[in-house]
Amino acid sequence: CKPFGPDRPGMTLGDGAAFLVLEPLDKVIEENRYYYTELLGFSMGSDAYSMTSPREKGEGAVEVMNLALKMAGLTVQDIDFINAHGTGTLYNDRSEAIAIHSLFGDNTPVASIKGLVGHTLGGAGAVEAVASVYSILHRKAWPNFNSYEADGDCPVRLVPEGGLVLSDHPIVLSNSFAFGGSNCCLIFGNAKERQR
Repeated sequence: CKPFGPDRPGMTLGDGAAFLVLEPLDKVIEENRYYYTELLGFSMGSDAYSMTSPREKGEGAVEVMNLALKMAGLTVQDIDFINAHGTGTLYNDRSEAIAIHSLFGDNTPVASIKGLVGHTLGGAGAVEAVASVYSILHRKAWPNFNSYEADGDCPVRLVPEGGLVLSDHPIVLSNSFAFGGSNCCLIFGNAKERQR
């Protein structure tokens, strides 16, 4: 599939699963254990708009991204990279791109992992979360595989071929959207003063 790309033919199914272990940070620090990153903020919502189609202007997506930013105490300028849901479908990509653009403009780089691994359906959010953590660990935004320039109906700045190097302490926003109007946003990063 070609997330956000011109002439995108639709989604490609993938197969896979992933998981993250979430623990209270205070406990991890108290026990002097290493941790990869922090979940700084999250939000979930369901706008119950349609069984299969997102809202045209991505209102539900905008709402969960705003709430996750608020929970994390961050602004759009704090986000280094957006791990988009980006299914490669006409309506999902357009809706998500409009939602991202309404908050971030075209300043924040965007990529979807689905051009590489496909859409794992129920596992997609977890796969995307793990990919976001890898971006933080390696300080790299992976390229938006199979489409490096966005279609005219997707006003986002796609990560080019070869990817992008991120800041020393990147913060990554990860979107996951689903049928029935379910919307989820996770924000990962590190509190610099606490990480060893």
